[in-house]
Amino acid sequence: MQDVWAGRREVLKDAIARSLEAIGFSHGQLVREQIEATDPGDYETAALACLAAAEAAGGSAEAALPGAVSMAFLSQMGLVFMGLENSGGAASLSTAWGMPRSLNAGDAMFALAQESLLAAPEELTAEERLQATVILDGGSRDLVDALFGMSGEGDAGATGQRALLPAAMALGALLGGGDEKVRERLAELGREWSALSAEALSRELAGDPRGWLAT
Repeated sequence: MQDVWAGRREVLKDAIARSLEAIGFSHGQLVREQIEATDPGDYETAALACLAAAEAAGGSAEAALPGAVSMAFLSQMGLVFMGLENSGGAASLSTAWGMPRSLNAGDAMFALAQESLLAAPEELTAEERLQATVILDGGSRDLVDALFGMSGEGDAGATGQRALLPAAMALGALLGGGDEKVRERLAELGREWSALSAEALSRELAGDPRGWLAT
């Protein structure tokens, strides 16, 4: 089956790599190792949805790249923290590096998510930049609530992606030039899709974003 996200995946991968280059050696080593050891499917779905939402809003995926990178880092933050929660089970960052350094790595992921928004297009107004931060922070809260509501059970990667979909799509719409009505509609769509099966969600995300607002 053709990977309809192939082009966006490469762009996202390169952008994440550039962000990691700026981190100091100690935490940078932790963060890079976490990302390299993680299946991309566990952290890139919300990021790719952010890129597609920008196109759905009439803009370009490139304009939403800072937001997509922020979503990828939030997803990774969730995986790190769930590794701490389940440190007695499968190998994770916490079992390899210890809880204190793993907590620092998770916090670094959140800081990187916020920092990535600084690279948003210069055309954004101060109010739009503030709104982008509000969306990001809301997505972070939704992610933490969803993960720790799992009580150590379930697929942390899939749960995190679903929790982030509304914020990812609202942020993509904002960076893609969508007005408040478009942002609200795409966030609502993200909430609807978060309840779908994995197969149904994949089908929806693989569709042409330019038709999302018509659904």
